[in-house]
Amino acid sequence: MNAEMIVETGCRLHFGLLSTDPAHDRSFGGLGVMLESPGWSIHFAAAAQDSDSVVADGETQARIQRLLALLRVNEPFAGQPPLAVTVRRPLAHHAGLGSGTQLAMAVVDGWARFLGLTLANDEVFRLSRRGARSSIGQFGYFSGGFLVDAGHNRPTDQAVHKRDSIVVRMDFPEQWNWWLISPQNSTGLSGEAELKAFREMSPIPQAMTDRLAALTLLSILPGLKSRNFGEFATGLHEYGRLVGEHFAAVQGSVFSSPLMGDLAKHLMGAGLPCVVQSSWGPTVAVPVTTEIEEEFEAAWKKWPPHERCDRLRTKAMNRRAVIRR
Repeated sequence: MNAEMIVETGCRLHFGLLSTDPAHDRSFGGLGVMLESPGWSIHFAAAAQDSDSVVADGETQARIQRLLALLRVNEPFAGQPPLAVTVRRPLAHHAGLGSGTQLAMAVVDGWARFLGLTLANDEVFRLSRRGARSSIGQFGYFSGGFLVDAGHNRPTDQAVHKRDSIVVRMDFPEQWNWWLISPQNSTGLSGEAELKAFREMSPIPQAMTDRLAALTLLSILPGLKSRNFGEFATGLHEYGRLVGEHFAAVQGSVFSSPLMGDLAKHLMGAGLPCVVQSSWGPTVAVPVTTEIEEEFEAAWKKWPPHERCDRLRTKAMNRRAVIRR
């Protein structure tokens, strides 16, 4: 057993599902990328009392406590001494950044390593109890990079916690950056509201799935491989627009936040090639190169509502989450 352990994660962007039709051989999946920040920093140590201790804000504390209780009835955690978990740097929930998956993966992986164990990736996937619709966040925790998830085989419930749907993993160009922008005091769909949306929404039509797959294969991935930013960015923007148009039935528009929709219109009008929502939002992501960084900054300053938004400049994470002793 180690004296202490620290896990530092990045976050996950998910640019939209490829399919939601249960009649397809595969459903869900999609595209995503891991980013260096924002992310979790979680500290593990022996508890001073006779029960597990979790220091975190309300929702995060409850999530960790529930997961620890579930893990304690599974090997190798059953019968282990009390654990003290302290969240030193949080990652916002319900912002479209995959915080729940990164948190669960970090707790399972971090506790095991605190005990001096290295679990197989598949075992961490299983114990994290994540991946009901996409495996990008789970796989990305261990690999980083830009990821393509082909979706789950039917029936869906038997595919949860698996990572074999990841069909492409590529390093994201170091020279390209990301701006993350979100409206202050706003969250995306989650929990029962998210489940209700999937129940009530019509499936993505086969023709749209075909178009999304074509954009992935013929524009987005070739743009990444050849380092052709224009090809990548225009393909990704069109991918996000199509997904957003379908999900507008439950989120209100192409972007779940009207403010982010207005920002996207403004930035695209200023010549930026891509503004794309991550998951349910409200966070939107803007990929940039050095050449267009000044264009983005000028356009941002000319958009008066920017004072009502939070933004962060970050880079892709082409490595696994960090473990420090």
